[in-house]
Amino acid sequence: MVARALWRRKSVSVARRPNDPELLKRFGARLRTVRDAGGVSQSRLADLVRMKPKTISLFETGDLSPTLTTVAALARALHVRVDDLLRDDGEIAVASPTDAEEAGLLGDFRAISEQERSAVRTMLRGLASRRG
Repeated sequence: MVARALWRRKSVSVARRPNDPELLKRFGARLRTVRDAGGVSQSRLADLVRMKPKTISLFETGDLSPTLTTVAALARALHVRVDDLLRDDGEIAVASPTDAEEAGLLGDFRAISEQERSAVRTMLRGLASRRG
């Protein structure tokens, strides 16, 4: 009974209300700038980090505070460093659309069945052997 009560207690969701609205607006603007500079849509970024596009929109408007883990995931998906999303020095970090596309394809690859993955591996090996 005690273990069950503790389990419920741990699973309680805590709303992430903005503590510093200006900081969140600057972060959101930065996220959008980096995303736009790399030619990555909100929808594609959402796919890459396995979120809804609305969540990305809320981050970009400063209406939702991302966790540190989420900031790291966004940076990885955009192929920039975490500090590129956090700094406010005017430098523009550019997400690489090719890398973002490849990361998206990797996510797609992970979502398919093992049998389908095997077929994709075979096809890629065949294509690579033609080049060599």
